[in-house]
Formats: sequence, structure tokens, C-alpha cells
Amino acid sequence: MSSGVVGGRQSAVGGGTGADRLLAIGVPLLVVFLYLNLSEALVRYHNFPSLLKLVVVGLAFAAWLERERIDVPRQPLTLFVFAFVFVAFVSTAWARDLEIADVRLLALAKAAALFALATLLMRDRTRVMQGIVALVASSFFLGVLVIVQHLTGDFDNEMGGLARTKDAHIYGELFRPRAAGPVGDPNFFALVLLIPLPIAILLALQSKNMRKRVLWLSAASMNLVALLFTYSRGALVALAVMGVAILQTLHVRWTRTLGVVAIAGIVLLGTLMLFPSTLAKRFVTIEQVLPSADAPLRPDSSFQERRLLMNVAWVMFAANPIAGVGIGNYTARFDEYVGATSSAARQYEDPSDLHYPHNLYLEIAAETGLIGLVVFAGMLIACWRALSDARRRFRDCDRTLAVIAVGLQIALTGFLVGSIFLHLATPRYLFLLFAFAASLQRLEP
Repeated sequence: MSSGVVGGRQSAVGGGTGADRLLAIGVPLLVVFLYLNLSEALVRYHNFPSLLKLVVVGLAFAAWLERERIDVPRQPLTLFVFAFVFVAFVSTAWARDLEIADVRLLALAKAAALFALATLLMRDRTRVMQGIVALVASSFFLGVLVIVQHLTGDFDNEMGGLARTKDAHIYGELFRPRAAGPVGDPNFFALVLLIPLPIAILLALQSKNMRKRVLWLSAASMNLVALLFTYSRGALVALAVMGVAILQTLHVRWTRTLGVVAIAGIVLLGTLMLFPSTLAKRFVTIEQVLPSADAPLRPDSSFQERRLLMNVAWVMFAANPIAGVGIGNYTARFDEYVGATSSAARQYEDPSDLHYPHNLYLEIAAETGLIGLVVFAGMLIACWRALSDARRRFRDCDRTLAVIAVGLQIALTGFLVGSIFLHLATPRYLFLLFAFAASLQRLEP
């Protein structure tokens, strides 16, 4: 048995101090708060104070009591995470709008702090598994809320802020409620739902316990249905890439693989039968972004808008290739560079609106230049290597952890594919994924 597991059991059940008891529930508590965006929901809908701050302070103090066991700063991933925050901080020196820059910098700094705290807490196998279970269970819970909402048709009931909706464009002239979850935006909610999905599927595949397999598959099914109700086309592309990755990277029996595919197909078919004219037609419009000799007779305005926003980001980067225009300042400099692009979508843009590139990589390039891109790439490579290392080390001695490492790699792939169509509005979710990677790398077989 690994020393990490022994340490985990001692800290979870040994002793009787308040710090011990807090640490025993610290990881799932933190993951649930982060994934459900619970603190914001309580503040927005129930006038609570920010409970996340209270949770973080308590857990940080408890982690400090275990500081002699901490070796996180030596990990490349941790160094790159804080290097990226530092690059963002330095870029505020030439940001035109300091207020926007400070808001974005604060979001990144908070995400990095939460990454550090989660990594400190998940120092043994028990706590890593608690975090994974909390992550998947949270996505299952959100999926149930979304399904209940659509079955009842009561979209005014936002379930205390955890099942928000947005009346948004579907196709043609049709608008209908789209699931936006606790983050308040359908596309970002879909991106958040992508993270636990491959983990749940792969854990179901490797589990030899029928009860656990059913639980993992149930969570994956609820997650998938909720994802479809976001009507996010970018998430559908990411989902397809993740599906191929699951089939290509795992050496599992084809009977199990086909079983999962069949279940996923049934869930997808059942969902499409509920709303055949909305889901199917919404997703078919994705062909408009593919290379084609024929332009559509009625182009989707959202595609036109995104082309404009991406073009502006590219022009902005070309004009400021080394250091960018400053974190968060894409919108502050938008009107300055939009004239250098040509797009019919300009008619859709309100000059008073905030603008975002709708592409993570162009956003980083435009706002932090090549410096930011290099550091961000280093962060992703460090994360991938951490997961690859964990996968290799645990392949023969702990199949579950090895499978989780693979699932996190596929989740990272899906997140990055989905981010081709979205900017980094919610960095805490990506940094939570980084925390799992760093934690797995620390564990001893």
C-alpha cells in the first residue's frame, strides 16, 4: 500500500482535532463549491455572504497545519500557473482600461489560489478520489436539475441559481430557453459539463462492480442530456473529439465500449425525440462554419459575429505581437481595431457592448502576446505531462487512478477544443482540472 494512502487514512480518521475533521471533508466541499458556483448562487439568490471565502480561509488554515508534507512548488505545472498569472499582472502596466484589467487579473489570481489550495488538500489517494466523486456527482446533480426543468417546462424556476436559463437563438427565427446552469451562459455551461463526462464514462468501463458501473453511467447520462440542452454547437464538436479519444486511447474490451456507445446513443436519440425540431436543426447549422463553396441562404448571425470578433483579435495581435494590449483589454481596444477588418457582422455589434474574442487562444494572443501564449502553452504541456506520468506510474498498480488520469487528459482535450469557440471567462474550472493533474503527479504508487 502506498504511503499516500496510509497518510490519507491517518488524516481522515486519525486524530480528533477540528482541522482533521475539516480536512476529511475539505476536498469534496471545495470541489462542490467550485463546480456548482455555489457561493455566487447563494449571494445572488439568497443574499448570503460569500461562503466560498469562508470555506477557503478555513481549508487554507487546515492545510497550513500540514505544511511539512507539502512539496507542490517544485512541480512545473504549479510554476507555469503562477507564471501565467504574473504575465497577466505585468500586462496591466500597458492596459488602457485598468478597471477591466484588474477584474480579469483578480479572476485569474483567485483561480490560481484555488488551484494551489485544492492541490495542497489532495495529497493522497483518498482525497483525490473524494474530489473526483464530488466532481462527477456535482455534474449529475446539475443534469437532474436541467432535465426536471425541461420536463416541467418551468423555466422561471432557476433552482436557486443552479439551473439558470437563457432565452437565446436556436436557428432561423426561433428562440427558446437554453440551459445555462450556475454560470449563467449556455456555451460556458456546456464547456463546464465536458470536464467530468469522460471521467465518468471511463470509470464505468473499468469498474468490475455493477452497482458502481451503473452509478458512473447514470452520472454520464445526466451530464450528456444536460449538455445537449445547452444547444452548444462548439461543445458538440468537442464531444465528438472526446468520443474518438476515448475509443483510441483506451485498451478496453469492445463489448464494454460498444455498451457505453449504445447507451449514449439511446440517451441522445431519446433527447432528440423530445425536441426533434430544435436540437437537430440547431446542431445542423454547424455546417456553416465548415469550408464550403456555397454560402448559406440565411447565414447564422452568431457565426458572423464570431468571425468578426476573432478577426479583430487577430488584427490586435498582429499589431501588438510581443506583449499584447493588456489582460482584459480586448474590449477596451475593440473599436480601435475593428475598422481594419471587413465583416457584414458589424451591424450586429453594439458599440456600447463589452466584446470578447470567442476564442481562448486569440484572446491570450491579443491581450498578452507571444509571451502569454508561450507561458500558456507551457502550462498545458506541463498539465499533459503530469497526467501522462500519473497514467504510466499507476497503470500496473492502481488501475482506477490510471483511468482517471486518462479521463482528465480527454477532458482537457475537450475543454481546449471547446475553447476554440469561447474565451476564458471562467478560469477556475480549467485550473480545477490542473489541480487534479498536479495532485495525481504528487501521489506515490
